[in-house]
Amino acid sequence: MKTEIKSTERGSKDYYDELLYIAKKHNKLLSNPNIKIYRMTKFILFVSIVSLCLLIVGIISFILDQTFINMFIVVIALAYIFIASASYSNHKKLINDYINSGGTSVFEMDKKGIKNTRIINDSESKHEVKWDSVKHILISKYSITFINDDKMVPLLSLDIRHKDKVLKGLVDLQKENVIVHNKYYSGE
Repeated sequence: MKTEIKSTERGSKDYYDELLYIAKKHNKLLSNPNIKIYRMTKFILFVSIVSLCLLIVGIISFILDQTFINMFIVVIALAYIFIASASYSNHKKLINDYINSGGTSVFEMDKKGIKNTRIINDSESKHEVKWDSVKHILISKYSITFINDDKMVPLLSLDIRHKDKVLKGLVDLQKENVIVHNKYYSGE
């Protein structure tokens, strides 16, 4: 039995935001698929707020006691704020690039494995994963992601709007044992 999902629609900003966080936590998800899934924007915002608090504490400490340690805290906080700002800017650009890329995506599941083909402006990219490499199928708030241990293949994912068709295909292929419904939705 083969399940095929063909789509010309791009995912939402929330989908790509969540997917970037999942990609960042890929190795951790291999061993524990129930970690809390955030949207990457929320993660960057958290780092920025912590850095800003550290900056304020550092400046107050430096004003009260002008020591090297207090100056070092201020410099470290400024570096974190700079890195968080650059990460946020890069992250937003990446999401917009994904959304504006257009093209057609064909996602297939059969008894051998999963195949995803993207066609953008007459350029085609294909990625395949065999079932024995799939450790978890993570169903999150905005995405369905096939967590695999093959480092040569990127994470394969679909927008959550395809959930029913994917679940039916997985049941037909008797692969429901690797499905993980992530119960820690976050980032509203």
